[in-house]
Amino acid sequence: MKATSIALCRVSTAKQRTEGNSLEAQHERVYNAAATLDAPIEKFWSLNISSRKGKNFNRTDLREMLAYAKKHKQVKFIIVDEADRFMRSFEEFF
Repeated sequence: MKATSIALCRVSTAKQRTEGNSLEAQHERVYNAAATLDAPIEKFWSLNISSRKGKNFNRTDLREMLAYAKKHKQVKFIIVDEADRFMRSFEEFF
């Protein structure tokens, strides 16, 4: 079974939307990472919301990603452009 990936791109501020970290820029970088890993992206989450510290456990996108990966065993990678796009607080990260 070929390994695949899922990806998350997220912006939370107007500055991110316009200065180098836009959703489009993140999309390009996560697709490049998937190509490097030889793990095509089979599902993609793209969000325009903030991730406030302490609120990560209830994020719908993270719950959907976990459920998707559990159901689709070929998913071996979750690709994000930068770690804080996945989760703001590193204490909650793991």
